[in-house]
Amino acid sequence: MNRETKKIALACFIGGALFTVAAFCLAPMFWWLGMLAGIVGGYFGYEFREVLRAIPKAWRAARRRAGNCLPKMVKAIAVYLRRPHPFGYLSFVIVVTMLYLLIRSEIFIPAEAFGPGPIVVSMVLFLGLWGFFVQTLDLIALFATGFDLVAPDKLAKMDEAKRGDKTPLTYGNAFYCLAKGFWSIAFFFIWEIWKYLYIGLGRAFYFIRCFLKDLFIFIHSNERVLCAIDGTLGGMAAFLWLTPSAETFAAKAAVAIFGGLLGAGFGVINYELVSKRWLKLVQQT
Repeated sequence: MNRETKKIALACFIGGALFTVAAFCLAPMFWWLGMLAGIVGGYFGYEFREVLRAIPKAWRAARRRAGNCLPKMVKAIAVYLRRPHPFGYLSFVIVVTMLYLLIRSEIFIPAEAFGPGPIVVSMVLFLGLWGFFVQTLDLIALFATGFDLVAPDKLAKMDEAKRGDKTPLTYGNAFYCLAKGFWSIAFFFIWEIWKYLYIGLGRAFYFIRCFLKDLFIFIHSNERVLCAIDGTLGGMAAFLWLTPSAETFAAKAAVAIFGGLLGAGFGVINYELVSKRWLKLVQQT
């Protein structure tokens, strides 16, 4: 067995074993998704060092095509997080502490309310409380400092220079500030956060697509396709054949090893007999 055949056998073994392991993890309903693991394992398992050497080149090419969007996003997030967010962070701590105490006491919120089932309701409750405390702390600071809203009698006694842009503290103005604050928070959670999430994910997916495309161009070969297919077929055959009798962990591990060996056998037979001797696709050495 020459060096090329050994590399194909190893890659097909990896693909077959990965398929079997993934199929066991996803069985019984979604075992067929193990084909993705088998194909990826066989495709990238062939000459893996070449894949590692191609990753920096594909990364640089993707950055040129995508306009460095991913580094710009990371930098923008870092700049935003470096800014002070006293109300947001303090409100987060308050809400987490409050919900933890309520769940532990099980007086108002039972522990089952935050299980896997009503997870969406739990997230909405958490975000709602967080926004409420942000607005509450903002209003407390606003009324405590009094830099914007001032009582009408005090405002009337101020001279023009001190009055500046201050607003009379009336019921209408107080309600307006409260409604404006709540609307700003609601608008952020309803629209702003999703808008930036959509833009960010769109740019990130575009960058990843460019990276995978360039990586595929740099490393693609017929041998990789052979390893991806034959390794997956070997793992699938072993899984469908031996799964009914594999009940223990040791038995499943043996099936995974056998699936890898079967995939390696398929790959060697395909390469040596079909590709080399029958179809003459590979020059014999």
